[in-house]
Amino acid sequence: MPALSLGFSFLKQNAVNGKFVQKLSISNFYCFRLAEKEDRSDAFYVNFNIPNGHGGSGLTVLIGENNGGKSTVLRAIELFSGRAPSPHTYTLNAEGQRNDAEIKITAGDGNEFSLKTKTNGDSLEWGKKGELRCVKANKSVTQIFDTVRFMSELMSVILDSPELFPQSAETTRTAKSIKKTLDNVQSPEISSFFKGVFAYAKIGREFLKNVFNVTLADGCKRIPSDPEVIEKKPHGHAVPVWQTGDGALLGSHLIGIVQKHREDGCRLFLLDEPEQNLHPKAVEALIKELWEISKDTQIILTSHSPVLVEAVCRKAQTALLHGTGGKPEDYFRILSKDAGTGNIRSQPAKPFLLNPVSADEINYCAFDCIRENYFVQLYDILQYRWAQLREKEELRQREMDEIFNEKGYPSDQTATLKDKETKETIFTYQRNALAHPTNKSRTFKSDKLEYCVEELRKLLKEADIKMKPFASSQILQSQHGKSTQIKEGNKV
Repeated sequence: MPALSLGFSFLKQNAVNGKFVQKLSISNFYCFRLAEKEDRSDAFYVNFNIPNGHGGSGLTVLIGENNGGKSTVLRAIELFSGRAPSPHTYTLNAEGQRNDAEIKITAGDGNEFSLKTKTNGDSLEWGKKGELRCVKANKSVTQIFDTVRFMSELMSVILDSPELFPQSAETTRTAKSIKKTLDNVQSPEISSFFKGVFAYAKIGREFLKNVFNVTLADGCKRIPSDPEVIEKKPHGHAVPVWQTGDGALLGSHLIGIVQKHREDGCRLFLLDEPEQNLHPKAVEALIKELWEISKDTQIILTSHSPVLVEAVCRKAQTALLHGTGGKPEDYFRILSKDAGTGNIRSQPAKPFLLNPVSADEINYCAFDCIRENYFVQLYDILQYRWAQLREKEELRQREMDEIFNEKGYPSDQTATLKDKETKETIFTYQRNALAHPTNKSRTFKSDKLEYCVEELRKLLKEADIKMKPFASSQILQSQHGKSTQIKEGNKV
């Protein structure tokens, strides 16, 4: 199976140590740096999930702002699979001197390997050599197709518009030659690339068919705008892979590449923002595929997509319910940059409290973006939880502010209700300011939003803990009822 020389880098080594990456440490490499040149105690490190036979167990999602180090983490791992390090990867200190870069990996079997700069800081050398086998999927696939399409169309415009592009016989011959080369893919590099692309797409053809409604034509050798390559089928048209849309192209290739190299024994894949160009439904389908694959394969991916995070959370919540996975936040690592030092840190996502998670909760827990809607969701769900607890514990009905007061939150926000002034806690005041914008006596306090969200999350977590005994009892009763019905059905 030929490696793809464009768009994807397939890295295969004879020596395989541990197969998986357990921990990665980086200092003074690209955007990762330390405050002090010789201090390695403050180095960035991140742990990754290791496959254990359950769906999703080998999946780790890296999240963070742009230029936060996500792609560099993948680049650092890729170096341990044999890729030559780029020159001049060092960082500079305050005096403009070179810092020594160092990258360390702890493999799944506990072996540690390292790369570090030489004394002059120009290039990386091995400390203790170790080799991982991985496949990294880059984001440049569709750009290559776009370049070929654009150049072919440009040649057509030049040839068809002599009034705009005056041509001599020689320039006309040249333009025709270029267009023919592009249309027939005669360039060895491009030809090799397209053959590889088609081979991978054939592996991902079910993904194309089920998600994108695309059926590939077999044996197609040519690309754009040639009706001869479209093969009529009883159920419609089958098209060559390079005539599919960018999203279908990228999605099917990702699945094809992973499946093809898994057949060849590779168990480590690096995917850089695989959701690009994909419709939300296709993102969900992609995560469904990757979730199953990660039973015995390590997948490390980067993302900026709330849809992708939500799809992972839903799978994680189902796995947690069946006892085959951890909490939803266990699948994510958030990379954040310290404003003072510029150092990057890895931290878990904030705990997801809602089941199913909402888009606003994802924005808060994974992307550190607070939305007013999330505050309203927390308030309303907490109100419902307390109503449930009052019913279970046979307590009298109480207003939200009365319970807030019992929890120690003062009623010090003044508003007018039915021509009478009333005092409310900040939570009720904020909620009513959003729910009743025509009441001019309340003004939403945006500077209090973060405080309100954090406090309501604490109260909701406390309420959920109190609800657990009741929820467990209901589950047992439900399971008992089902088993009784089954037995009675068998008797009949």
